[in-house]
Amino acid sequence: MPPAASIVIPAYNRADVMRFAIKSVLQQDMPDWELIVVGDGCSDQSEAVVASFDDPRISWENMAVNSGGQSAPINRGMQKAKGEYLFILGQDDFYFADRLSHSIAVMQSSGADMLWAPVVLLHAAGERTGPPDHRRDCVRLDGVTTDGSFQAEMFMSGSSWTVRRSTWERVGEWVHADEAFVSPSQDWIFRAWRKGVDLRFDPHPCVLAIHAGVRKLTYRRSLHAEHERAWEWIKDKPSVSRDILESVAIQHAKELGRRSDIDALCRQSAEALEKIVVAQSANLGRGGLIRAWTKSRWVPLITRAARLLSRLGIHPLGLQRRIAGERKGHFVREHRRFTHDVPQVEGDDLPIGSAAGDDFVGFGWHECENGTRWTHASAAEIIFGCSAPGACEALEIDLAPLRASEPLRILVNGAVALEKTIEGRESIHVPIPATVGGQVNLVIESSVTTTPKDLGIGDDDRFLGLCFHSMKLVRRAGQAP
Repeated sequence: MPPAASIVIPAYNRADVMRFAIKSVLQQDMPDWELIVVGDGCSDQSEAVVASFDDPRISWENMAVNSGGQSAPINRGMQKAKGEYLFILGQDDFYFADRLSHSIAVMQSSGADMLWAPVVLLHAAGERTGPPDHRRDCVRLDGVTTDGSFQAEMFMSGSSWTVRRSTWERVGEWVHADEAFVSPSQDWIFRAWRKGVDLRFDPHPCVLAIHAGVRKLTYRRSLHAEHERAWEWIKDKPSVSRDILESVAIQHAKELGRRSDIDALCRQSAEALEKIVVAQSANLGRGGLIRAWTKSRWVPLITRAARLLSRLGIHPLGLQRRIAGERKGHFVREHRRFTHDVPQVEGDDLPIGSAAGDDFVGFGWHECENGTRWTHASAAEIIFGCSAPGACEALEIDLAPLRASEPLRILVNGAVALEKTIEGRESIHVPIPATVGGQVNLVIESSVTTTPKDLGIGDDDRFLGLCFHSMKLVRRAGQAP
């Protein structure tokens, strides 16, 4: 007898976070499901992680060649799926425990062909442990349209979809990322809507999402604090919890309070840009003028005409990107670069205190200020490339704690390199083992951060831990930058 629900996880080399996605399926309040994990040419421990759950409802297949996107593994998973109701779960997302039972009940009672629902989006976590905290964290509700109808310009996460098997067969497979101006998921749901699929909005949040695409070097990080923390938020909970929803409500209230100021600023910026375009038209040339005019005029026009364009079969975001000169697949190619490409240190200075340092930082950091950069969590990660094993001998770090007697531990590629207590500003020497090469992951651990205001030493209410003034790479003799 086939299961009621088939869930497909498209996987690629993030075994440490994928285990949480699988755990969230295992805690579903209905047992009648199958989970199909399809690797896109995975070369990490993904297969071993899947096997470790030892559940006959979970299967694994690894594609022989990496396709460079989610489409191929999702299409393969759907080919294997046996259930009447089809689900997708991103490898870095979570289902709340009532995800399957609730969504299937709504499908059965409504007769809809497909549902999408809002996702609880952990946009940014301010600490590696603890319950949701509106002072530290940015938690939003994503995927909600203005009136509950489909709007192509709104991102609707595939992890929130519920699709009847007949609907999937009617719409067809996901296209490859290089064949669309928008992401394959948004291309598919747009095609579904255009084909007249009865697509409905279910207001019940059933998914917690942590988007990889907005996190620099996502696929290169060794610190997965946000996933570890989010799992604690949903573990053993029957559905989305009150403290999560409270954080969402407070975050949206903050943003609503700023919206009038932002709208006014946007109007002023658009007017200023238009004046610049007119003033510089003689110097820009025809091509430059078109590109500048695109930024000043076409984007707001496309936004206003989004529904009309959609009815005409034109995806508004796709048109916007086409007019801006982007080629098909550009969005996803930029996503790959942003999440995969490890930066190299030019010279001996790792520019932690400047905007150039943004390329090297993972979880746990504030933006740079006045030539320095603070940590905002009890763990923070730096990632950089080293030309060859043994090329990098050590890091010389100049730092200072917010509080005296701050415990400090630094790990290099998972191994403890230094442990000490910091009393005030000082320079420390962090050795890098001779076996380390290619990619260096530096994790800095300290105590849970606090604010100067809470300590009574100022009005700054940001959570701060360690202030980094400089980082210098010490290369072994004979090793050029």
